This record gives sequence, C-alpha cells and structure tokens, in this order.
Amino acid sequence: MKKQIRIDVTLDENHLPDKLEWEADDSDGAREAGAALISFWDKKEQQAMR
Repeated sequence: MKKQIRIDVTLDENHLPDKLEWEADDSDGAREAGAALISFWDKKEQQAMR
C-alpha cells in the first residue's frame, strides 16, 4: 500500500515562505501549518537528508 502527503508552500514577493499547507490521501482536505520539520533517512548512505 502506498500513501501520499502533499506539501504546498506559497512564497511572497521576496521568495520567502508565506503560507504552508499540507494534505494527505486519508485527510479531510488541505490544512494550514505554521511550521514544518522534514527529515529523510537515506538507507544506502546511512545518513539523514534534510
């Protein structure tokens, strides 16, 4: 089984994040977030990717 999480970042005129929204396959629609911290573990390289 595969699921998706989509993250949309709206930028201001200076290309800085202005709005952050996320939505998952099993959520009730897009939700606004105040901040996010995302980290992935690279299995092959045995290190975190941020």
